[in-house]
Amino acid sequence: MSYHRTWLEQCGSEDSHARALWALGVAVKTSPTDSIREASARIFREAITACEEFQSVRSLAYAIVGAHAYLEIYSGDSIVRRMRNILADRVFSLFQQNASDEWPWFEDKVTYANGMIPLALMLAGQWIPNLEMHATGVKALKWLMEIQTAEEGHLSVIGNQQWMTKHGVRSKFDQLAIEPMCLILACCQAYYSMQDPAWIKEAQRCLDWYLGRNDLNIPLISFKTGGCHDGLNPEGRSVNEGAEATLSWLISLLSVRKLMTTQPPTSQSDEAEKAKEPATETAELESGEDNDK
Repeated sequence: MSYHRTWLEQCGSEDSHARALWALGVAVKTSPTDSIREASARIFREAITACEEFQSVRSLAYAIVGAHAYLEIYSGDSIVRRMRNILADRVFSLFQQNASDEWPWFEDKVTYANGMIPLALMLAGQWIPNLEMHATGVKALKWLMEIQTAEEGHLSVIGNQQWMTKHGVRSKFDQLAIEPMCLILACCQAYYSMQDPAWIKEAQRCLDWYLGRNDLNIPLISFKTGGCHDGLNPEGRSVNEGAEATLSWLISLLSVRKLMTTQPPTSQSDEAEKAKEPATETAELESGEDNDK
C-alpha cells in the first residue's frame, strides 16, 4: 500500500500472506480479549486455504507456524489441522527432494529467514506426530547454525548480496536482522522439544548478534530509540531502523527471556488431546553511532 492508501499490487506476495497468517495465529493464541481472538480466528480460517497453492518453502513455513499457534486455542478445527499437515508434508518432501549429506537443505540456495523452515518442521513433527519430520527439522537447524558460525565462534549471517548456493560462495554482507530472530525461534523450539541445554546456548549466541557479537563488533540495537538497525553492511550498520528489524529484535529478546525463565512443556498440548493424536512424541524426543552507514 502506498502513502496515498492505494494498493501497489494487484495480488499480494506469498510471503506477505503467510507472514500475516503467522501474525493472526499468534493473535489467536495470545489475545487478551475474546473479540480480538474471534476476529483473528475468522480471518485466519478464511486465509489459510490459499496456502495450498503456495510454492515458496518459506511461505509454507510461516503458515505452518501460524497454524500451530492457532491450533493451541482451536485444537478441534479439523480443517486447519488438515492444512497444517498438508503444508508440513510439502516442506518435508522438498527436503527429501533437494537434500544430500553435504547439503541438508530444502532448496538449492540458503537465503533469508531460514530458521522458520526447520521451526515449522519441528512443530509439525512433534504434534502430528512424525518423528522423522521432527528429526529433519533438527538436522537442518544444526546445519544452519554450523554454516553461519564464524571461526571466532560468533554468529555470521549469510549476506544478501549473494545468497549461499550448493556450489557457490556466500557473501558476508548485507546481513539482515530477521535471520537471527528466526534462528532463535527454532533454537527455542528445539530446546522445548528435546530439553538439550545446548540449544539455550545457541539461542543466546544468536541474540548476541544484535548486541555486538558479530562480524563487525557493532551493536545493532539503539537504547535511545528502542529500535534495531536493519542490518550490517561492509561499512558498518544500516542507518535505518525499520519495522522488520525492530520487531525481529523484540521477538528475539522476548523469546530468549521466556526460554531462560520458563520450563519446557511436560504435558501434551490441548490440540493433541482433543484431536486424540498420539502422546508418544514428546517422550521419544526427550530420550556505537559513529559506525552507522
